[in-house]
This record gives sequence, C-alpha cells and structure tokens, in this order.
Amino acid sequence: MTAHVTSNKTRSGPDGGRGPRRGRFGIAPRLLATSPIGFVVVVVTTLGALAVSGVEMLSEADPAQFASAAAVIAGRNIVYLLAMVWGTAGVVLVARRLLADGGPGRSVATTAIAACGVSLLAGAAQIAIPLLAIGFSQPRFGDTASYDAYFGASLISIWTGVVAVLLVALAARAAGVRRTFTLVLAVVCAAYLVVDLTTRGGIPPFAIAVVWLALGVGLRASRVPA
Repeated sequence: MTAHVTSNKTRSGPDGGRGPRRGRFGIAPRLLATSPIGFVVVVVTTLGALAVSGVEMLSEADPAQFASAAAVIAGRNIVYLLAMVWGTAGVVLVARRLLADGGPGRSVATTAIAACGVSLLAGAAQIAIPLLAIGFSQPRFGDTASYDAYFGASLISIWTGVVAVLLVALAARAAGVRRTFTLVLAVVCAAYLVVDLTTRGGIPPFAIAVVWLALGVGLRASRVPA
C-alpha cells in the first residue's frame, strides 16, 4: 500500500506531468491581460473631467479656465498614471523573471525595466506640470512652454512604455519563449513606434494597453510545472 501511494504521488507530481501547474511568469500575464480595464477607467475619467471642467481642449484653455480646471485635470492624470502602473508592473515582472532565469537576453530585460521607469516618471510629470502652470500669462495654455512639456511627457510615457514591451519580447525570444509570437510582437511594437513618432502622437494613448494585452495572453501559454 505504501509503495502504491508513493507511486501515485510520483506520477501526479512535477515529474509525472499530472500535478498542478503554474504560469512561468506568475501573475504578470494576468496583470497585462487585464490592463485595458485601466484605460477604460481613464477614458471614463477623461470624459467626466471634460464635463466637470467645461474645458473641451486643454490647449485652448485661458488662464482663468485652466486655474479652475487644474485640480480636475490633475485627478484625471493620477488615474492615467495608475493605469500605466498596472500594465508596466506586468512588463517589469516578466523582465525580472527573465533575469532570474539567467538565460540570454538579460541585458535587454534590464533595459526594459529602465524603460518602464522612464515611462512612469513621464506619467508622473503629467500630474505635476499642469499644477505648476497655474497662473500662466499667455492667452492659451497651448501657447506656453508648460504645454509643450506636458504634451512631450505624454509622448515619452507612451513611447518608452512600448519600447519596454518590445525589449521584453526580444528578451523572451532570446530565452526561447514562444519565439514566433515574441518576434511578431516585437515587430508590431516597432511599427507602433514608427507610426506614432511620425505622426507625433497620432495613435491614441490607450493603444499601449493592446500590446500589453497581447503580451499577457501570449505569455499565459508559456507554462512550467509547479
């Protein structure tokens, strides 16, 4: 009886291939796959901020309109930063796992983590810049250097976020993780960057959640025994 029980445990354990299994990348694929929810909240919050503030385009706001809407704008940007944290956390966790595995692509994974940091810093700058711009003397916010900095921070936040996904995809491919999928994702990210750089932000910011979603769904298929 003891031998029989031991045999069953062996077959149902990791070596038998019948035991419980966990994702190779832990919770990261779930964070990435659910990240679009964060941007749905951002869109709803943005529409609410427009309705409350009465400012249809931030660049067109005069000093008085801008001052009255600054708190609402800052609140919306906090929600945006939290949405960026949601998806970026998933990318960082994937990169950290690749580093822990010790395989090829470690330097690329490290660079991806750095890109995530830059993305979040730029997102945080979007909160601070409008608050610092209160009381500007130009006719419109769009005429100020602060607006250029605000818009630039938005672009940098998205671009470096997409660069991070591109780098993680390349690092995963170098480590042998779903080589075709990760290559295709890297190409898609490169195309995204070319189009958005060319059009200077022509792609809606929430599109970054699409590449997060793709990475998360793709990595969920890469599993190892628990």
